[in-house]
Amino acid sequence: MLGLALAQLPAAELDREILARTDIGGQTHQFTRDCREANIGFSVGYELTETVRAAILDLPESSWVQAINADGDRDGAWVEDSIRAGKDTGMRNLPHHAFEHNQTWLETSLMAQDLLTWTKLIRLDGELARAEPKRLRQRALHIAAKGRPSRAPHPPQARSRLAVV
Repeated sequence: MLGLALAQLPAAELDREILARTDIGGQTHQFTRDCREANIGFSVGYELTETVRAAILDLPESSWVQAINADGDRDGAWVEDSIRAGKDTGMRNLPHHAFEHNQTWLETSLMAQDLLTWTKLIRLDGELARAEPKRLRQRALHIAAKGRPSRAPHPPQARSRLAVV
């Protein structure tokens, strides 16, 4: 799994420090072993049980690394933003159990993310240029049919306009 993820990165990015993150669904001894062997940092998120909590509290202070920089931002937070956007554009609920059957669904979801990203870069500014997919759907994408009689013919338009309410 780690190899597949690394294969998607541009070669130039492989020389930088890499942090692999997963939740309990992706956490295996093989995953953490592969990360250690490749000198890749890793983070695994899962439910905090009392046993795990006690083990964490037993760690020495020197084991901890600051997650927030001096500006109050977290390094790599843009990755989490992208994951959240992916979930909002179709990756939250995959239609099939087998990955092979979900490939088309995933590609379509990635296309939706690309379209939203380019729309924000090219056509939007202000609040909507930074908006999450859910907000864009509410404020911009669902507006196209508003105010037009349902049986009236569509007038020809020389250029597209994006009305925002």
